[in-house]
Amino acid sequence: MCVFKSKVVGLNFHKVENPVESGDYVILAAEDNEHDPDAIAVYNSDKELIGYIANSEKTLSPSNKKNGALSASELKGKLDFNDKKFYAEVDRAFKTCLFIMINDGKWSYIGNKEASDIGFVKASELADTLESSNDIDELRAEVESLKSIVADLHEIVLDLKLIAISRGK
Repeated sequence: MCVFKSKVVGLNFHKVENPVESGDYVILAAEDNEHDPDAIAVYNSDKELIGYIANSEKTLSPSNKKNGALSASELKGKLDFNDKKFYAEVDRAFKTCLFIMINDGKWSYIGNKEASDIGFVKASELADTLESSNDIDELRAEVESLKSIVADLHEIVLDLKLIAISRGK
């Protein structure tokens, strides 16, 4: 999994009841926007629009870029926003902008593409779309296999910790 940095701007244009702080999670969603075809809207946990990912030289300075912040256009080149919304953690929060960390593995399917409805499709709703009970059985078997792999990895981690402790590290 990759973690990308970016900057959220325009906070002063969007009045919200619950402003975000460092450590909070926000939701990123691509948006059809007449001003910027690569616009990525950013919402707080209450689904209030708080701003947009910076996407111009005016909003994303060379210093920001040097520190690893990607523009909306660059993020769209690295993340698949088709029918998906991504979660990001607020690293630093300021009055006019946020610096966020986006994990490419933290996303959900979009239930409805309308900008006013940023709901997510629940796994239980996806189960209704499966073709047959065979599909469900295959998915259950895959989940059990993954549980086994996770348990094995957990044992390996514990063994490595014991080795490190025994070596005095």
